[in-house]
Amino acid sequence: MDIQIITVLAIVAFTIFMLVTEKLRIDVTAIITMLLLAWTGILTSAEALSGFSSNAVVAMIGVMILGEGISKTGMMSMFSKWLLSKVGDNKNTILGSLSLTVGGLSAVMSNIGAAAMMLPSTLEIARKIKTSASVFIMPVGFMAIIGGALTMVGSGHLILTNDLLESADLDPYGLFAVTPVGLALLVATILFFVLLGKYFLPQSEGKLEATEQEKLIHAFNLKKDICYYKIPAESKLASHTVESSGIWITYGINILAISHDKHIDYAPWRETPFDDGQVLALYGDKEQVEKFATDYNLVETTSPKIFSGLNEPDETGFVEVIVPPRSELAGKTLREFAMRKRFAVEPIMLFSNGAKVEGDFSDHIIKPGDTFIVFGPWNHIKNLESDDPFVVATPFSVDTKKPKKMVHAAASFGIAIALALSGFSISISFLTGAIIMVLLKVMTIQEAYKAIE
Repeated sequence: MDIQIITVLAIVAFTIFMLVTEKLRIDVTAIITMLLLAWTGILTSAEALSGFSSNAVVAMIGVMILGEGISKTGMMSMFSKWLLSKVGDNKNTILGSLSLTVGGLSAVMSNIGAAAMMLPSTLEIARKIKTSASVFIMPVGFMAIIGGALTMVGSGHLILTNDLLESADLDPYGLFAVTPVGLALLVATILFFVLLGKYFLPQSEGKLEATEQEKLIHAFNLKKDICYYKIPAESKLASHTVESSGIWITYGINILAISHDKHIDYAPWRETPFDDGQVLALYGDKEQVEKFATDYNLVETTSPKIFSGLNEPDETGFVEVIVPPRSELAGKTLREFAMRKRFAVEPIMLFSNGAKVEGDFSDHIIKPGDTFIVFGPWNHIKNLESDDPFVVATPFSVDTKKPKKMVHAAASFGIAIALALSGFSISISFLTGAIIMVLLKVMTIQEAYKAIE
């Protein structure tokens, strides 16, 4: 029997099996079947995609989905942190690095997608170095356009050009056919912005609008610094629980998080025992923190990588929480309600009848209208917001990322590039990368459709 017939029968059998068992959605199965016919050479790329309006449309769909998948992993947020740690706060160095990054991203995804992915990181970087975002935003926009000239998938115009060439029975350009020209444009534009940007870009050092976090910190005179201490083997703290250590009633400070091997507990419950080797993230008056550390022979340490989220406003923060009338919390104490145990958020302050309750307020009888200032991860605070006893008065947003899928997203992108270089059409290559992202659960098929919209 001819090998092509055997291949087609195998693909048909696979398709029937997937449809009957419903292991994947019907639309995902249909896309995989179409790609299988192209991968095995049964159909040409043009034949496999003949049901679509054009190869260019399919290529742009693949690029959009891949770009959205990268964004969902939080890779760009991680990049902004890494960039600041490497280049410091020099404007020109940051400008050059951002321009190069946006140009590189735009080479393998839509120009608009590349600019949109970098915008939050750009604004965050501008805020951290306390400069006007306008210095960076215009170069980022231009680099997103120019970076599209680095490859044949970076710009809709180039994708359409290849499609028109194929329609005219001419050989299409390879993936990197335009790269030499694109690189020349990219380097020239970066040099222009770095060397001459100060003469053309807005240089206003106007005051940045305060974020909700900054307003809350200023209003309640909250502290931004977090101290980190390790419990050595000889420390007597290892024989205590959180409450028995006197950290609230004696020292008036808070534990925002505590490390446990390779994970951390936010706002540890009062009965949580200490153990040697743990690292504590302490919040409060500096002198009291140092007194607590001295009394228990703790060793000050730098912020461990596992605690990186504590200093990131997109991961953790303070909120103002109000106890509404008819709340089940009214008439109870924090000890009875176990806020830390239920929600893993740390109550920092309490205001009752308009006055601040000093010291340990674990046994304070809660009344309607009482206000807490709590600290914790945004997803924990989201759970707090959805619970009847509280009203969260501070606006916040939860941007769910999938950092564990970062490698999967990068691998999907790499496979798409490898297929394009190995001779497959750009449209088939990038649609393959997109469907691999869906199969690896970087994103759902619904999220993929939304990315196209």
